[in-house]
Amino acid sequence: MSRPGTAALETPELSVVLPTINEAANLRLLFPRLKKTLGAIGVPSEILVIDENSTDGTAAVALREGATVVSQALPGFGRAIRLGIETARGRHIVTMDADGSHPPEAIEDLWKAREGFDLVIGSRYIPGGSVETSPVRHFLSRFLHLFDAAVLGLPVADGSSGLRLYRAAPVKALVLASRNAAIQEEIIVKLLKNGGRLREVPFHYAPRAAGKSKIRILDSALSYLRILAARD
Repeated sequence: MSRPGTAALETPELSVVLPTINEAANLRLLFPRLKKTLGAIGVPSEILVIDENSTDGTAAVALREGATVVSQALPGFGRAIRLGIETARGRHIVTMDADGSHPPEAIEDLWKAREGFDLVIGSRYIPGGSVETSPVRHFLSRFLHLFDAAVLGLPVADGSSGLRLYRAAPVKALVLASRNAAIQEEIIVKLLKNGGRLREVPFHYAPRAAGKSKIRILDSALSYLRILAARD
């Protein structure tokens, strides 16, 4: 783990977790907006870049911007989220994509909606939300939403959304196993099982700024079957 200077010693109220694989170009665009948003929220914060063997200077960009870089030894988006949650020091944790598809300005809406809830989800599929993506990815995402509702019984419109704000204590108490994108549904299922409270707020999902997506929705199919057992 690589940390920046003395600012990292202050106990944060809010931790922002960014999983990365070769996102240097996107981080250069994201960090100014993210820092402005955190400044507007006005609480002590930290930014954690959970990096999976990037070769494009992602870690160097993050360190120059004052972020903490955590090296991810084993592959998988779910592992990155788990590592970020474990490492975060804040009483609240935001997870978001580093590719520009999640606007950092939306964190303010999540923050304002946090009182009384263990998880606030940025939703593409409630009134006020919207999505800009390819027809194929949009279809797969909507199909996954139908699966979440019909099979997993999740009481949310966008259970696969990665833009989220957690109350740290309840999510850190969960025993999580997903190695891939199914981590999103696994967390919801297990929080609800523990009596957690959830809400959604709308946001606009944009295309990634640069590079190619590392998430493969269909790769997570078998993981959803394991999540079914977690409901019982």
